[in-house]
Amino acid sequence: TLELWSGAMSHLQRKLLREHTLLRVSQEVSEPMQRLAEIQHLFEGLGSSACEALLAASQLVFLAPLLLRNLHSWSLLFVAHFLLLRLLQCCDAWGNQEKSSRAQGNKSLEDQFEALIDADIELPSWGFYRLLLTLGDFQQMPSWVLRWLSFQVDRLSGGSMDLADTFLLDRMMQTSFIAVQQLSKMLEKFGRLDAQSLRCLELVMAVETPGRRAATETTETVAVPAVPALTNGVLQFFEEELLDEDGLTLLAHGLRFDLSVKQPLLICGPSGYQQPMLQLLLGMNCSTMMPRQTLMLVSKEPYVPGHCRLYAQLAYPVHPHLPSHAPFTVQVPLLHENISEVELRQHFARLGASSCQVVEEGRKGLVHFSTFEDIIKAVARPQDRVIGGTELQCEIAGESSEAPQLHRMRQCLIATKIDHLLTREAEGWFARRSWPDVLTRDEQQRLGIARVLYQQPSFCVLEDPMSLELQLHQLLMRHGVTPVALASQPCLGEVYRRQLYVGLPEIADGWRLRP
Repeated sequence: TLELWSGAMSHLQRKLLREHTLLRVSQEVSEPMQRLAEIQHLFEGLGSSACEALLAASQLVFLAPLLLRNLHSWSLLFVAHFLLLRLLQCCDAWGNQEKSSRAQGNKSLEDQFEALIDADIELPSWGFYRLLLTLGDFQQMPSWVLRWLSFQVDRLSGGSMDLADTFLLDRMMQTSFIAVQQLSKMLEKFGRLDAQSLRCLELVMAVETPGRRAATETTETVAVPAVPALTNGVLQFFEEELLDEDGLTLLAHGLRFDLSVKQPLLICGPSGYQQPMLQLLLGMNCSTMMPRQTLMLVSKEPYVPGHCRLYAQLAYPVHPHLPSHAPFTVQVPLLHENISEVELRQHFARLGASSCQVVEEGRKGLVHFSTFEDIIKAVARPQDRVIGGTELQCEIAGESSEAPQLHRMRQCLIATKIDHLLTREAEGWFARRSWPDVLTRDEQQRLGIARVLYQQPSFCVLEDPMSLELQLHQLLMRHGVTPVALASQPCLGEVYRRQLYVGLPEIADGWRLRP
């Protein structure tokens, strides 16, 4: 599989770099080279999870005969019970994640077992299952519990176990735990496969179809509508016919509505209305996409690039520019009057600062470094830059307007309650992780809100508003971003006073706007 996708990447890369194709494709899709790299990362992640699960399962099968010969058949049955519980729990958590996100957290398996009893389906050791489910969550069980269970086997069996037997059982428990854990991670990665594959397919379509598109343009000129412009804080939309995502059902005729700053809008409709509504709001059917300064999207599963630095994760889709040559300067704005130039120099001297000065006009500090590595150490962990109990606001000085504003980024993380993503990393802003695997679903959604707060668009489209806390909707309003929520039924009336309904069969045009 990796060889197949490596060949596909080489083919696309050659086409992108040939005859100014990259320039043309960049006008049709955003970040073509990053999408190219995502293909390999996506399938490498899936392949590694499958290999790790296969390795643990192979160890389990290899040790099974030894365990049967030394510990009798009950020990293997004990491991099988544990493995079954883990599989059921992971499948239950995966099913709940696919459902509406009104119910937060992982649901207990007790309801599922009750349903099995009502259906007269007998399970072996039913009391044992209920006891284990009551005592703990196997998906979060620490490793020391497994070792404690393995050392209790001697008492449970009524026989005597030596150290080798205990080791065998302990290893069996570990391998079953690891195998199921890797399989459950692979299910989560498959859940993100659609959104990432869509980005790759858009790139393939843009690269592979220039000839057919050019032929169509020469034979027939089609008037492409322009994206709505923000005028006096108002975006006006019009759609002659709004069809569902299959293009078979007419949801609204002559649809006309507007988005107004500081007036949140809730859009409701039947199943299949969200995709065409998103295309209308984002300008996918227009000559250009809606600019991010005007409107941004927080999807149900926000896109999280893998293996990039933390500050780039927050600045996405903008790629921040860092200084590439000396001198490298850290700017400390709003420097407290009690902090002297000597204290500032002593604080940064141990980090490799070559010089330091305090500008009294505006009261700011300028700290100069000779190497890029030193300036990274100076700004990576803002919680460590403290003088006299006051945390310094350290920014990398640069000429580019797209330089990362680290203090604003920190405030956005604090506002969305995910500041721990920064403070727990030894490399701080410059930590590089496989973020889709590191971040939970809630952290990914909060990261999407933090991006919006950092970019400061006029409007923000929320694809799954019910999965967000009420405080996050209100947070957007306090920061000057007007939310537009797409839901299947009315909700959050305290925030969304304006409501747009589409797909109403009792109305001739099929839509209604209130008030």
